[in-house]
Formats: sequence, C-alpha cells, structure tokens
Amino acid sequence: MEFSSDGTKQDITSKLFQAFVHKPFLVVMTKQGRILEIHVDSILSSTVNQITGLTVQQRALLTENLNKFLGGNASKGSFEMLTAIYTSVPVDINSCWFTTTKMKSLTTMDLRGKFF
Repeated sequence: MEFSSDGTKQDITSKLFQAFVHKPFLVVMTKQGRILEIHVDSILSSTVNQITGLTVQQRALLTENLNKFLGGNASKGSFEMLTAIYTSVPVDINSCWFTTTKMKSLTTMDLRGKFF
C-alpha cells in the first residue's frame, strides 16, 4: 500500500493525511516534556467531514476509530515519547536517567527510555 499527503492519492487514508497537513493543534507540556493536554480531536472530526462519499454510518465509524488510534490519549503517549526527555532532578555530567511513558491506544504500553 502507498499513501501520500501531497494530494496525488485519493484513497481514504491519503485523504486523511492530506487533511492533517498544516493544521495547528494545542499541546500543553511541562518543562520536562510531559504532555498535560493535547487537542487533536477537533482536527480528526473536521478531517472526516472533508472526505466525500462516506455514509453517515461510515463517517461515525471512521471518527470513532480515528479517536481510538490518534485521539487525545493515543496522541499524548506518542508525542510524549519524543518530548519527555528531561529529568526533573539535576544530573551530573556523564550520568544517565530514565523516563517512563504510558501509551494508550487499543492496548496500554509502558515505555522506558534511558538518556545520557
């Protein structure tokens, strides 16, 4: 399968990617990079509404599934994997520290990162 956000593909997945391009969303995080709030749900619903040719039932099911995979809790863990890299306590040069992130989508995962 091949998907694209550049507008050349017309399948539903590519249309979803296209609708996300250049859409800002609010993220609130701590100084350590922990995500407190992430607001992508409105983008998801407006994205689904831009796709033509869907029945009301298909639109509702797609919105529900997108919220499970990309909505608040799922996005929070995905972004936090990239941003939660700072320790909350001072560390010495050449020391290491660990971070843990909880990802929630269809299942829950606890991820642990080691930083130097």
